[in-house]
Amino acid sequence: LGEHGVALCGYGPGRKDDNRRNLIQNSRFRHCGELFWHAAGVYIAQSGENVIAHNLFQNLPFISVVVSGVRDFWRGHLRAGEGGEAIRWDDIGDETAEMWAQAYREGREPWVEAQPFLHARNNRIEYNEILAGVEVMGDGNAMYLSGAGEGNVVRGNYIHHMLGDGVQTALRPDDLQRDVLFTGNVVYKCVYGAVEHKHTNHYVNNIFACIFETNPKGARWNEWAYMLLGRGPLDGTRIQRNIFYHPGTGAPFYHERQLPPDHPFHISLEDCQADRNLFFAAADPAAATAFLAQAQARGVEQHSLVADPHFVDIEAGDFRLRPDSPALGLGFIPIDVSESGPQEPWRTTLFDGPVLHTTIRPDGGRLQPEGSTRVELRCDVPDARIHYTLNGTDPTPASASFVGELH
Repeated sequence: LGEHGVALCGYGPGRKDDNRRNLIQNSRFRHCGELFWHAAGVYIAQSGENVIAHNLFQNLPFISVVVSGVRDFWRGHLRAGEGGEAIRWDDIGDETAEMWAQAYREGREPWVEAQPFLHARNNRIEYNEILAGVEVMGDGNAMYLSGAGEGNVVRGNYIHHMLGDGVQTALRPDDLQRDVLFTGNVVYKCVYGAVEHKHTNHYVNNIFACIFETNPKGARWNEWAYMLLGRGPLDGTRIQRNIFYHPGTGAPFYHERQLPPDHPFHISLEDCQADRNLFFAAADPAAATAFLAQAQARGVEQHSLVADPHFVDIEAGDFRLRPDSPALGLGFIPIDVSESGPQEPWRTTLFDGPVLHTTIRPDGGRLQPEGSTRVELRCDVPDARIHYTLNGTDPTPASASFVGELH
C-alpha cells in the first residue's frame, strides 16, 4: 500500500467522539508505506476502545502501531506538526482555551485539563507480533503512543529483530502520554533500547532481552539502554516484575536523561515504583550486581535480584522459564510468545501453509572489518533450500543458494 494499512481517525480534540470500538484482528501487515514512508501498519488518531489483536507486522518503513492525539493546546503558540490545527476551538470554548494557555505559562502541560477531549483512550493492543520495522525512516518504534488519552493497554506482544538504522526503541509512550500499561510483552533482539519512557506509564511483567548497542551496520545511538527515562515527571510510574536479560558486558539497564533539577520535565528514578525486577548480564554478572547496588542505594529496586532467569533456550527465542527460575519467586508470570500473532485458521490462510522458521547466527551486533565472520543459516525443515542476499534486499528463488557456511 502507499500509506497506512488501516487508519482509524476521529475528530480533532473537541466534544465529538464518533470513531470507537473497531476490531482489527488476525491480519498481516507488510510493505505498507511504499509511497509515504511515514506510514504505519495501524494508525489510530482520536479513536478509542479499539482492539488490535493477533496481527503480524513486518517490513514496514516506519512505526508498526501508532496511537495518537494532539500534543500542543496553546492557542496562538501551536507547534507545527503536533496536531494542533485539528483542535475544534468552537467546541473547546474560550474559557478552556485560556485555562490551557495559563498552564503553559506556568511551565506545565495541561494534561488533566485536556483529558476530556483526548479520545484515543482505552485501546487494547495485544498479542501481536512485530518484526523488521523502521526499515526506511528514522526516530521510529514498534509501538508509539502520544497525546492519546488514558487507559490504553499494550499486552502480550512479541517484538523482535528491530535492527534498522532508524529504530529508536521498541516501545515508546511519548509527549503528553500517561497511564499506558505495558504488560506481558517480550522485546527481543532489537537495537538501541526496549523502552523510551516518558511521564507516568507502567511496565509490569515484561521480558526485555538482548538489546544491542549498535545495529548490524555499526551505527550507534548515544543514549542507548534497555529503559531510557526520557522525560518527567515520572511520579507513580511502576516498573515491576520485569526480566532484563543482557547477553553482553556492562549493565545498561536504565539511562536517565540529564535535565536540571528545577526543569519541569526533570527525570529521577526515585520517582518510580521500581521493584521486584530481575537483572542479568550474562557476560558480566558483576556489572549487573553493581547496577542493582547503586539503584538500591537510591531507595528503589529493594526486592529486585541479579540472577540468571533460566530461560529454556534464549538463543532460540524460547522464553519459557525452567521450574527453578528465580523470576518466579518475584511473582513473574511466564509469557508464551506462541500466543502472539495470527491465530488458526487465519494463520494458515495468511501464510499459505506451515510457517518455516530460519535461524540465523549471528543475527545482530557489529561485524568487524578485519578477519572473518562465520554465518550459519538453519531451517526447521532439514532439506529446505535457503536463498540469501548481502545488499539488504529480500531473497528470491533466483538469489544465491546457501549451503553449509558463509564467510
